[in-house]
Amino acid sequence: MSMDGSVLLEGALWIFTIMCSMMTLAFVITIGAYRKLAYKNSHRYQQIE
Repeated sequence: MSMDGSVLLEGALWIFTIMCSMMTLAFVITIGAYRKLAYKNSHRYQQIE
């Protein structure tokens, strides 16, 4: 019984780690896309002036 508990805990820990890493990755991608968009917009405004 205790062995099953440790396996379950390990699985939960893996899921938690994967979720955290995926959230971090999504956050980094979103920030990167936003910065690219902001850079393009600022570049466009410089060309207009």
